[in-house]
Amino acid sequence: MQTAIDQPSLQPICLVGYSGHGFVAADILQASGQVIAGYADREEKTTNPFHLPYWGPETSLTAEQLSANDFFVAIGDNIIRHRVYTHLAAHGASFAKAVHPAAVLAATVQLPAAILIAGGAVINPLVDIGAGAIINTRASIDHECIVGAFAHIGPGVVLCGNVKVGAFTFVGAGSIVKQGVSIGANSMIGAGSLVLHDLPDNCLAFGQPARVVKTF
Repeated sequence: MQTAIDQPSLQPICLVGYSGHGFVAADILQASGQVIAGYADREEKTTNPFHLPYWGPETSLTAEQLSANDFFVAIGDNIIRHRVYTHLAAHGASFAKAVHPAAVLAATVQLPAAILIAGGAVINPLVDIGAGAIINTRASIDHECIVGAFAHIGPGVVLCGNVKVGAFTFVGAGSIVKQGVSIGANSMIGAGSLVLHDLPDNCLAFGQPARVVKTF
């Protein structure tokens, strides 16, 4: 069950970014009954599975387009997604949420702007998710976890209870994070990792158990 704050956008939506992750976002938006009016990207795409009109790059959107539509930034890279979101927000844009109807959300979960919850994801009670985060296909987030703004929880990831994932961090597909573990901000966890201990900010870690192999 979703709370009132998580209802679909009432205005048409402009999708910003229209390639692999954008196709997933478009499917989720349409499956949840939302109307996509067009897409913005650096260039017009030759692959257009949803037959959307091209509106040009996001930097060329008019004031009328910005006021008459909500926007969804469908870019998988956390840093670029944040940069485009910040640009649009500075020009007065409002943002949609993309929540697949096949996702399972506890009644206590409130979703902020620009979040994507893919099909099959399960989010349990008292989970706190930041703006612009991605919870990808069949990810499982247990009770009282915190997922930072513009983080990306990959397909099939399992976060056990009371896990913290920092802002802009990417947790790769199929990883498992033990209960109570904290992962810092702006870090990357390789696919299939088993995270048993806290990890710092600004690191690359992977393995079973996951170990830091690089800092940046």
